Amino acid sequence: MEDHVAYEVFEEYRNQGAATQALREITTRMNRPVLDIRKDNIYSIKTAKKVGYKLYQTGGTFEIYVYDNSSKVK
Repeated sequence: MEDHVAYEVFEEYRNQGAATQALREITTRMNRPVLDIRKDNIYSIKTAKKVGYKLYQTGGTFEIYVYDNSSKVK
């Protein structure tokens, strides 16, 4: 079973590393974290990749990213 993650960062906290820090912390506590990210949400895609998520599936409006267990959460 996968663990799906959803988050939103309020505008006043963007570009301060809040999403990256939170995603790293949450990822360490999950068995099989999965992110469904809109294809046009370039900031969330960058954050996911920075933490170690890899593109798993694409189609329609969303892309699915899974955590690459060979990556080390920093």
